[in-house]
Amino acid sequence: MRCVVTGANRGMGLEFTRQLLAQGGSVVAGVRRPEDATELRDLGERLTILPLDVADSGSVEAFAQATTESFDGLDLLINNAGVPHCGKWPLSEELGSMDAEHVLSVIHTNAVGPLILTQSLVPLLKKGDRPVVASLSSVFSSNELTNEFYANNFGYSASKACVNLFMRHLGVLLAKDGILTVSLDPGWVRTDMGGPTADLSPEEAVTGMLRVVASLNATNSGHYLSYTGEPVPY
Repeated sequence: MRCVVTGANRGMGLEFTRQLLAQGGSVVAGVRRPEDATELRDLGERLTILPLDVADSGSVEAFAQATTESFDGLDLLINNAGVPHCGKWPLSEELGSMDAEHVLSVIHTNAVGPLILTQSLVPLLKKGDRPVVASLSSVFSSNELTNEFYANNFGYSASKACVNLFMRHLGVLLAKDGILTVSLDPGWVRTDMGGPTADLSPEEAVTGMLRVVASLNATNSGHYLSYTGEPVPY
């Protein structure tokens, strides 16, 4: 399996890379600073590490071109790269102190950048074997949450709602090419963002999400699913 994983230097991106390589896949890993990706570099010879900033159009274009030089087709794209909500972010998204540029930058990084990267890799995906585009979403995308912490994360919540919508649109547009899409809720995971008291280890979350990817079909392509495979309301 030929795979691309973005944000692959830590957390779930690192675990996606680790598990895909363990399954015999080849991975192009996109990271903002390859020189700092020390854990990633130890994962084996079927791994190619490339610089990628999904918020920079030039970086996205260069990454897509380099991936084309590494692979003659693409079977799985994991859009994992992103920035966290304001609880883990140095600038505020809270009502009364929001900055328009910051809110838009969160949406750009988490939703628009991955969309443009996906667009750039569609020619490779068309040459893949049962190609899948999987983008990580979040419970923050849900309109059913009502607490103040959720409500004060305007940019992050909007960005993840956009991810769900974009995967739905891509699922429609790419169906004719046999490309499946899905947005994934990883659950509450023990990463830098999720914190040490979260319910799931990265291993558990990624194992579940890869199982969902493997079970995708034309019926549930474009849907928003949890790491257990259950539909998530949003």
